[in-house]
Amino acid sequence: MKITAVTTTAVGLPLPPPRYSGEGAGTNIFTPSMEWERVCIGAKHCGTMQRLMAKSIDYAKERTAVGQPIGTYEAVSPKIADLKIRLD
Repeated sequence: MKITAVTTTAVGLPLPPPRYSGEGAGTNIFTPSMEWERVCIGAKHCGTMQRLMAKSIDYAKERTAVGQPIGTYEAVSPKIADLKIRLD
């Protein structure tokens, strides 16, 4: 069995003009992909913040100090409220 190769010049097909050519043309590809990446990272961090807020609220309700849940104290409840405001 013999393997032969054909060059593209022998076929004579016209090549389309390059979409991205020249110095700095890679920016046209890189910028949209980075914008998408930033959106994905932001969504990931928002989801993580939501999960941590829910865990913090549950912990503040469960943990007691001096017979009361720590969520009722002024040192804890404003921090959870600030987290909720930042998330929204």
